[in-house]
Amino acid sequence: MQSSLVSLSNDLAKIVEEFQAHVVAVHARGHYPSSGVHWRPGFIVTANHTIRHDEYIQVTLPSGKRIDAALSGRDAGTDIAVLKLTDWRHPPLGRAGAIRQRWASWRWCSDALRTAGRTPAWE
Repeated sequence: MQSSLVSLSNDLAKIVEEFQAHVVAVHARGHYPSSGVHWRPGFIVTANHTIRHDEYIQVTLPSGKRIDAALSGRDAGTDIAVLKLTDWRHPPLGRAGAIRQRWASWRWCSDALRTAGRTPAWE
């Protein structure tokens, strides 16, 4: 079991490494920003419930630079909001297939532990 946990830990570390350049802070509610993911060229996906105002939205990029964004669309039913960036030419999230495969492996491990009557240590 230890080697499985080490493997899981290594896989999660790789996912974080791949994602970190695509995660932004979204400033659309009072004092606390939320996170968002650079999904397509010029677009950020974030949680709808964290968008408290439709105007004056800003995004802090991984570099620390803060830029303006506009609400492009939102869906309360799925809790998803899409923001259009006004000025960022960073390539969007790539290798989605590999990330989905790692996520599926992590979910399988988590589900297998629950089926065996054990709670995963990361929950």
